[in-house]
Amino acid sequence: DVRRAAQASGGGLRAVARRLKAELKTQADLARGGALPGLAADPAIEKQIAALAPGAIGEPIATSSGIVLLSVKERSDHLDQFDSQQDAIRDSLVRERRDRFYRALLKRLREQGEIVVNEPVIRSIDQG
Repeated sequence: DVRRAAQASGGGLRAVARRLKAELKTQADLARGGALPGLAADPAIEKQIAALAPGAIGEPIATSSGIVLLSVKERSDHLDQFDSQQDAIRDSLVRERRDRFYRALLKRLREQGEIVVNEPVIRSIDQG
């Protein structure tokens, strides 16, 4: 089996393509549920991509375009990025909500009567 031999030697899909004299196509980033270029969306392909460990070569999949061998180079979990940015996102949302509140309050006060805005006090509140 060419796939297993290439996997064992560490040659990956490039070695398989060379041995089979086949074209090797790569896809840099693929969002979950996205189709590979040149291939119709196929549940078997999506399932294998989700299950493959980085560096492993999957079992051949027969498609209308031909036989497909897949390998996942790396995975990135966007939830990890969210966790690291959670505090900054929360702070930004709190600031935005506070700013909306101040603008609405000023608008309502201006509509109700004469108001004088004390800019230095506002700046000190914003910085605090």
